[in-house]
Amino acid sequence: CFLSIVVSGFFTILYSMEWGRDKSNQWLTTFLLSFFQSVIVVQPLKVLLLVAFLACVLKKPELDDDDAKEDINQVLAEKDNNERKRDVASLSQIMLQRQYDKSEFQAPDPEQLAKARNDRLMEIKMEAVLKDIALYTFFVVVIFFLSYQQRDPQSYYLSNHIKNTMLDKHADIKTVNDYWKWLDETLLPSLYAVNYANEQEIENWQDTACASDLDNRRVGVARLRQMRVKNDTCTILPQLTTVIHHCRGDYSWTNDDTKPYLPYWVVPPKNVTESLKDKDDPFVYQSSVKLKNAPYVGTLATYKGGGYVILTKRQFCRTKAVLDKAKENNWLDLNTRAIFLEYTVYNPNSNLFASVTALTEFLTTGSATSRLDVKCVKKVKNERAAYFQDFWRLLEFVLVCFAVACIVLYILKHVITKVAMRALKNRKSDGFVNFNTVALYDEVYGYLMAAVVFLATIQFLKLLQFNKKMGMLGATVQVAAMDLRNFSIIFFLYFLAFTCTAYLLFGSSLQSYQNFVTSAESMFAFALGSFDYGELTTAQPLWGPVFIFG
Repeated sequence: CFLSIVVSGFFTILYSMEWGRDKSNQWLTTFLLSFFQSVIVVQPLKVLLLVAFLACVLKKPELDDDDAKEDINQVLAEKDNNERKRDVASLSQIMLQRQYDKSEFQAPDPEQLAKARNDRLMEIKMEAVLKDIALYTFFVVVIFFLSYQQRDPQSYYLSNHIKNTMLDKHADIKTVNDYWKWLDETLLPSLYAVNYANEQEIENWQDTACASDLDNRRVGVARLRQMRVKNDTCTILPQLTTVIHHCRGDYSWTNDDTKPYLPYWVVPPKNVTESLKDKDDPFVYQSSVKLKNAPYVGTLATYKGGGYVILTKRQFCRTKAVLDKAKENNWLDLNTRAIFLEYTVYNPNSNLFASVTALTEFLTTGSATSRLDVKCVKKVKNERAAYFQDFWRLLEFVLVCFAVACIVLYILKHVITKVAMRALKNRKSDGFVNFNTVALYDEVYGYLMAAVVFLATIQFLKLLQFNKKMGMLGATVQVAAMDLRNFSIIFFLYFLAFTCTAYLLFGSSLQSYQNFVTSAESMFAFALGSFDYGELTTAQPLWGPVFIFG
């Protein structure tokens, strides 16, 4: 009964959400009117009519004949006399039978009584378990509904469309010249609509905010953000100091460049430096607080939220002029370690915002690596420490913590979204509107919701412990805990040995083994049987097969 009520109410809420406010109110009014009409008018009237009908049809007719009444009274009197005689005759037999039965009365068997008591206790426990399962099922269904509602199925298609059109050939960038060429030939023509589908030139200023596909609209303007390193951030061999005067190392938070410059990265005079710091210039560093940007984890390093910024314009020709001037002033040079392209588009057909981050990282060896990120956003007191010694209690505590964190992040995400939308309204598309923070909160919220769904599903095992098989499985793991712990140590040592060996053998030639972390990830896949035999043997013809069969 409880499940029927919950499921019916759940689907009723879903239908009301689909119908909208007006239609749902009309449906609710009709339902209540029909209900009260049936209770107050229809059903009482039906009861009265039914009672009147039964009274007329089934009423016992009255006997008006006095003779008939006398005959009936005589028959009843004779019947009473006969019954009294039979009662007196059988009274002695009844007393004897009762004495015989009383001699055979005994106390119930203790074993049977204990068995009956245990059966009743099991029934009570079973009722409690079934109640917990029903309530927890409702809880998990609500979590599933909230988590899966967070992700729109159209977000995949929008993300894929942006990667295939606006960000096409981004992975082919290897040099600074390739980056300028990609901006000029691929990004700008796809990010700005110049003509309608009938080749007519766009003159309406509102349509100039559309991308080339005419379905997606730019929210604000795009932003280029450069991360640089200082000179002399690495050590030069003494034998080569006469030939090499400057050395530029990898990016880190300690050697990143944050000084203001003039065009061509000329160091300004001291009396001009302070005045440049408050200037929005491509050669002046802007902090992450000013840009309201969070740090970003790239392929080679973790980058700050600040940088040297270029803001594009609303018109195609003005944006091209800004980029041409930046290229002429040598905005990207040998000190550049990363360049972020950040912008936001809105698709009114699916009501989705897409926050796009295209990262290009320049290696110290002279090449570059690229990365795309498109994120679519839809609009214990008494027991103290002993309480957490139980696995299920600890799991429940972690689940509650994640659930509370989800609630907090959900509220923060909506607040930040409103702030971003207010900024968009105030700037009227003249400046960059930062949706990266909104996308970051949405991504973290998705991770936490995934953890909540996972833990809530795992906790179902606790409710199934009344089953002997499930209880045996849990007891087996508990008994083998010490052996599993010792085995884990041995496994970790073997895994560490193979990871170090793989990093030393293939780190210089294969991207999946370029550092220790990626080597560990590849070894996990290797343990599951997912590896490329030809790739390993090509990189190390001799030691590759030895490593695989080792």
